[in-house]
Amino acid sequence: MTEAARRLGISRMTLYRLVRQGAIPTFSNPLDKRQRLVPLSAVERLRDPAAGPRPQPCSLGAIDDPDLPSDQTEEYMRAHWKPE
Repeated sequence: MTEAARRLGISRMTLYRLVRQGAIPTFSNPLDKRQRLVPLSAVERLRDPAAGPRPQPCSLGAIDDPDLPSDQTEEYMRAHWKPE
């Protein structure tokens, strides 16, 4: 995972987020089941500029309303948040 993140030019945490979202496949290391490996083909596919934009980690965004009371934040998010 560390080597894949280095080759992609992203942090390990970003790589972990992309793996959790299913954007990058992984498999168990047959010699050490505690390790996850990233196929070289997936790294090369993401490094290829012709393959299109790289997948971005998802975020919930931020609420930019200073007048919104903190006890109404959840209700606001349910009404206004749209998945990407």
